[in-house]
Amino acid sequence: MNWIHPVFKLKLADYLRKNKNAPVKRIKPNLQDIRELAYLKWEQAQPSNKSSEDFWLEAEKELIG
Repeated sequence: MNWIHPVFKLKLADYLRKNKNAPVKRIKPNLQDIRELAYLKWEQAQPSNKSSEDFWLEAEKELIG
């Protein structure tokens, strides 16, 4: 799954509009972004035997790469 957080999509689109020929830089997610994605993953996986840390690590890996 190649999901990108909506906030990052907006920031990237804005950056690309302003800097059409500039190299793309990664936008570092903050803790709230990771927290929200981890919670969404937890909600979608219910019921699950995974720990909250597992969901956090999955979200972090997805957002950071």
